[in-house]
Amino acid sequence: MRTRKTKIGLTLIELLMVIAIMSLLATLLFSASYAARRRAKISQATAETRELAKAWKSYWITYGKWPDGYAGTDRDMDAEAMRILLAGEGVSSNDNPQKIKFMDVKGDVLNEGFKDPWGNYYRVRFRSTGPQISHEYYETTVFMGGRKRYSYE
Repeated sequence: MRTRKTKIGLTLIELLMVIAIMSLLATLLFSASYAARRRAKISQATAETRELAKAWKSYWITYGKWPDGYAGTDRDMDAEAMRILLAGEGVSSNDNPQKIKFMDVKGDVLNEGFKDPWGNYYRVRFRSTGPQISHEYYETTVFMGGRKRYSYE
């Protein structure tokens, strides 16, 4: 009688099934991490726009007006606009005469401007409404790649 030797190893079908299961798990992991990164960017942008809105509101409360040339416009938060909020060098004496720093920002926004996590400038609409100029209305807007946008007053 012959003794049967058992082979140790995987058949081709078993190997393909293991690869298919591992690729499915990797796909689920990558999609979950992409969604988490996207939510983190949205949270960061939301927090930054709220800080930006608070800074411009503090500016309005302090001076009772918008900087020269800003009223009634939509402005990118480029280096010039951020110098006003951060009392940086080169700010006109009319724009921030008391040299108050209205917000703390990480990075080199004095030279580059204030950008959202997607690389676009934050945009602020400077507008006053009502019968008198003393009623401020402002909004900061985050654009998310042609999709939604979030506004804060």
